[in-house]
Amino acid sequence: MNAKFLLLSVALVAPTIATFPTLAQSQHVGFYCGFTQKLEPATMIAIEGNDRGDRSIVVWRHKLNNLSPKQRCDLAAQRFQAAWNRGNFNYLVPGIDNTNGQGLICAVSAKSDVCQTKNMLFAVENAREAQNVSTRLLENMKRPGVGGGTVIYQSSSAQAIDMKDLINSFSK
Repeated sequence: MNAKFLLLSVALVAPTIATFPTLAQSQHVGFYCGFTQKLEPATMIAIEGNDRGDRSIVVWRHKLNNLSPKQRCDLAAQRFQAAWNRGNFNYLVPGIDNTNGQGLICAVSAKSDVCQTKNMLFAVENAREAQNVSTRLLENMKRPGVGGGTVIYQSSSAQAIDMKDLINSFSK
């Protein structure tokens, strides 16, 4: 394990090293709230052995539910890591909270699993926004050079994002 990843895992409050069952057993992944070059809070992914550095997944620019962008980033990073550590984070899917109409982005085991508050990674303003975030992530994964600064800006048809493919796209 490289020293950079060890330092990252010590700095996080939640356990940060988890092995994804479908990836090589030696590959470890950590999520944390960092900052972009413009000092905007960003949910980041660190992949052991990735020489290209940590990558932004979501950049947080707006308050929601009385939470600042930094607070939303911190919560999302904790939820990403907890889902990863549980081993049931195979897909990212959009959904809706039927109690308040907010859109959700969730971690699920199977493409057919329902996105709901119990498996939520973060909330957005509405269901349309959740689908937009999911679609942009999928498009970003398909772009050449993904991970070279390509991110989803949270201020912007439901699709399941395969986390193995996402991790691999950031590792190339």
